[in-house]
Amino acid sequence: MDGSLTIHGVTKVVPLTFTFNGSFSDIKPGQPARVAFHGSAGTKRADFGMGARDKGEVGTSGAVDVAIEIDVEADAKVANQ
Repeated sequence: MDGSLTIHGVTKVVPLTFTFNGSFSDIKPGQPARVAFHGSAGTKRADFGMGARDKGEVGTSGAVDVAIEIDVEADAKVANQ
């Protein structure tokens, strides 16, 4: 999934990878199913004009230097009855 990330007024598309972590087994009767996902992405500070402070250096190695981790829990949508 692609997401838009904005830092210091610069917006870039950052691809996110999600993995399914499973369903909750302790759901009470009549309650919607609940599932969990973990997402991760990486980006470079240089892509947002950020580098070493006061030296004007911006990373040029091309290596990812920012890790983004997202944990999500979601309930199934319950249809109108």
